[in-house]
Amino acid sequence: MKFYQPEKGQTLVETMVAIFILVMGITAALGLAIYSFNASSLVNKQLAAMGLAREGMEAVKNMRDTNWLQSVQFDPTCNCYLNWQQGYYNIEPNGTQTYTLDFIPLSSPYWQLSQQSTNFRLSYDANATNGRLYYPNTSGGTASDYYRRITLTENTAAPYSSTSPRVEVTSDVWWNDRKCPTVTTYELSKTSCRVRLRTYLTNWKNY
Repeated sequence: MKFYQPEKGQTLVETMVAIFILVMGITAALGLAIYSFNASSLVNKQLAAMGLAREGMEAVKNMRDTNWLQSVQFDPTCNCYLNWQQGYYNIEPNGTQTYTLDFIPLSSPYWQLSQQSTNFRLSYDANATNGRLYYPNTSGGTASDYYRRITLTENTAAPYSSTSPRVEVTSDVWWNDRKCPTVTTYELSKTSCRVRLRTYLTNWKNY
């Protein structure tokens, strides 16, 4: 007479535990993938914003240098250029002023610094070489996710003067996306959704 051993199998509890472990592993993998994608998107946004902010700051420095090169009003009394803020480009704010900035290669002057207080959104032209972000957003192209504001603040207090003031240049860039609500000013944007660069310009003079 042969005796048969009962077959051993998985119980319902074991099956449920296995499914739970499998689901937890898949969830963790998906969470890591989503986090990596979001982090990559944020880095791309920050890199683009940093480039736009640097462009704004360097453009104003270029305007100051161009005014020096174009200027013929050098005053040996103060060892400075008298029209260094208006020789070719106008970078002389009345106290503190906010501006938009655009670069138009076929225009003269190339850089366009225009006083603005509300609309700083940039447009995107996909047909330009490598694409191009520019202002204003009403001259063709499509409205982008980026905003740029140039702020010039003039300081004439000693050791500076009305002839040779110090100009503070602030280049603010912010953007909107899924985690960055659409706002019209830098101050209202989230800290993780904005970039600010600042430099100071002076006349050619030893203080």
